Amino acid sequence: MEDEVLSVIGEHTCDQFVEEPVQVKPDKTIKRKAAEDLFRIPYQQEMFETENILLSKRGRPKFHHNGFLYCFEKMNSDGDIRFWKCEFFNSKHVKCRARLHTDLEHNVVREMGVHICPSDEENVELQRMISEIKRRALETSEPASVLREYTIQSSPAELVSLLPSKDAVRKIVQRVRKDRPPSMAAKTCKFEQVYGGEEIKDERYIPENVEEHDYEQPNFPRRIVKKHDIYNVGSTSAEEFESAIRTSTLNAEADAFGAHVADFLRNLSPSCMYRMKIKFERLMQSSMPRIEEIEGKY
Repeated sequence: MEDEVLSVIGEHTCDQFVEEPVQVKPDKTIKRKAAEDLFRIPYQQEMFETENILLSKRGRPKFHHNGFLYCFEKMNSDGDIRFWKCEFFNSKHVKCRARLHTDLEHNVVREMGVHICPSDEENVELQRMISEIKRRALETSEPASVLREYTIQSSPAELVSLLPSKDAVRKIVQRVRKDRPPSMAAKTCKFEQVYGGEEIKDERYIPENVEEHDYEQPNFPRRIVKKHDIYNVGSTSAEEFESAIRTSTLNAEADAFGAHVADFLRNLSPSCMYRMKIKFERLMQSSMPRIEEIEGKY
C-alpha cells in the first residue's frame, strides 16, 4: 500500500532544495591565450604606436632592443607581461637563447641570456624602413613606387642601397593590403562622373581615417586627400608657389599664368604633388640647361 500524505505541519526552513546561481571564475589560461592570439594578428594598430615594434615578413611584431630583434613568444599567466625570444632562437646555424620580457606598454622589465648572434644595425634599419612602407601601405592608397620614393627621401643615404627593388616593394605592398585586418580594411566607394561626354565608373579606396576627399579625374585613379595632406602638401605649396611667382615677375601675363599653375597644383593629389616636387628638385640640381636666356629674359 502506498504511503499517503495526510497533513503538512509547518514550513521548511532549510534551503537545501534552492538552486544557487553558479559563479564561473574567469579562466586565466583562456584570457591569456586570447590576448596572445590577438597580439599575433598581423598589422595590429598597436604595432604602429611605438618605435620599438617592427614588422616581420608576415606582419607580426618584432621587438627592437639594443641592436637586436626579438620575436613574440607568449604572455605570462596573468596576461600583463610579454615574453620575447631572439629572432635567431630556432635558427639552423645560430641558436641564440637570449630572451626579453616587456610589459604591455613595451617597457623592458627583464633580460635573460647572452646573445651569441651578431648585432646587425643595418638589418635593423632595413626592417625599420620596410615596416614604414608597410605602415603607409595600410594607411594610404599610394602606389608602391611613391611609397618607395618617400622612404628613400626620408632615410639616410648610406642605407638607401639596402632597400628592395621596385618589383619587390610592389609585391610587399600588395601582400600587406591583401592581409590587412578588418579593423584597417579600406572602404570601397563607387563614383560616377561625366568626362568629355562619356560616363566613367570607377572604384577607389577610402581608408577609415580619411577626413576629406574631393573629385577625381580619370588620369589620377584612387585619389585620396587627407586634411594634413591638403594643408602640408596641397594648398600651402600652391600658395607659396603663387607668391613666389607674383613677387619675382614683372610681367602681368606671367603672373596670370602663375595663378593658373597654382590652381592646377591645388587640384593635384598628394602623391602626384610629391612626385612632381622630387622631379623638379632633381631637375634644378642637374647641370642640364633648362630654358635659354633671350634678351635678358628666360
